[in-house]
Order: sequence, then C-alpha cells, then structure tokens
Amino acid sequence: MNVARRFRLAYFGLAMLFGAAIGALIVVVERPAPAPPPPWSAWQPTAPDPGVRQAQIAKHIEVQYRLPSGKKLVNVLAGGPGPSTDPIQLVAISKTLNPQHQSDVLTTFNTQKTAMFILCGDGPQCSIGEGTPSVARAKVLGREALELALYTLRYIDDADSVVTFFPPGKGQKPTHALLFTKNELSDQLDSPLRQTLPRAKPPQPGDLTAAERKVIDNLTGPRVFKFRVEQGQSGGRVLVLVPERA
Repeated sequence: MNVARRFRLAYFGLAMLFGAAIGALIVVVERPAPAPPPPWSAWQPTAPDPGVRQAQIAKHIEVQYRLPSGKKLVNVLAGGPGPSTDPIQLVAISKTLNPQHQSDVLTTFNTQKTAMFILCGDGPQCSIGEGTPSVARAKVLGREALELALYTLRYIDDADSVVTFFPPGKGQKPTHALLFTKNELSDQLDSPLRQTLPRAKPPQPGDLTAAERKVIDNLTGPRVFKFRVEQGQSGGRVLVLVPERA
C-alpha cells in the first residue's frame, strides 16, 4: 500500500472519529436537563426577617390542626414563656431527674439560634378547653410540634434548635416541652415533608394511622422534657430541661 493510500485511510478514520464525537456531543446537548427535585414543601415562609418568618410558620401551622368542633386545636405563639422584654437567654439540659448542682447539667447553650413556640389552648394556663385530655390528642399535638420544628429548621437558616411548650391539662400549669435539633432531624430535613408526614391535612385526635403514630413516637418521644424557668447567676432567665426518665 502506497503512502498516499495509507494517508487517505488514516484521514478517513480520523474523520469518522471526529464525526462520532460531534454526534455524541449533539446528543448530550440536546438531551433535556434532569428534572429539578421536588420542593421540600408546598408552602414556605416568604419574609426576609427570621422573626417574622417564624411568626408566619406559627400562623400557617396553627390553622391546620382542628378539634372535632372545627375550632383550632391550639394557638401557636412564636416565642418562649414570660415577658418578651426579659427573654430566656440560656437553655440547660439536665442529665438527672432532679438537678441540684452544676455537675447535674449535661449541656447548656444560648438561645440566639433557638426558636421557641408555645402551644396555647383557649383555657386557663394555655390548657385546651374543649374535650378531655387523652393520649390520642397528645399524639396530634406532638405531630404539630414536629411539623413546627421541621418548617423552622428547614426555612430559618439561623435556627439550630426548636423548643415547643405543650399545653397543660385543665387546672394545671405547663410542665412539658419538646426540644428538636437540626442535627437530629437531618434526614427529615433532607427529604420532602410529605415523606415524613404524608397527610397534608392533619388528622384529628384518634384518627392517626399506626404508621404515622410510629413516626411521631420515634421523632418526639426521646425529645420530651419537663421544664422550669429559673433566674441565672448573671440575672438572665434560664430554661432548665429535665428528662422524663433517667
């Protein structure tokens, strides 16, 4: 085979390779871009200010949860107990059921990155006036607290934790709160909300499915504390969270 013929064959081979590469490029360019992931939730707060955004979340959630009469289960108040002019400055988590000394405290953190909500019924001391307290109603309240925490930790960048104060029984004072942290709920925050809480319309007490009740128990049970508010050594108010059981 002469040199000219070999040159023509080599040139032809290169041309075919070049054409194949161009064809592959065209296919890649023309292939539609992958669909964007589904939104985390159908609704989200829009205010740029974190405090206003928290209030939007509270308002959005409270109107979803209803008593059998159609009334709101509770009002959701953005903020912690006590006067807004003297906010809680520190959260202390106890490792014993009856903390007496500094050594009884497991950890403390300031509240700059902690959002607080109060679930407040229409009765005295934020109790729920309608109906009778029950385990079923407590589960729905736990679902509401969980949903508040998920929205807050998802849409308020500055929030690393959420404390939600539970309504007491009739004739009692509030004694229980739930503490949620962003690290503990990372899987739920990375997945769409409806994978965690499938029903867009919250159930009424007694209408939770077994599967949803299990999710709520798993995500709220370990995060239930008794609480009290004390005066710290520096003069600021301290929220003391005590485990339900050692």
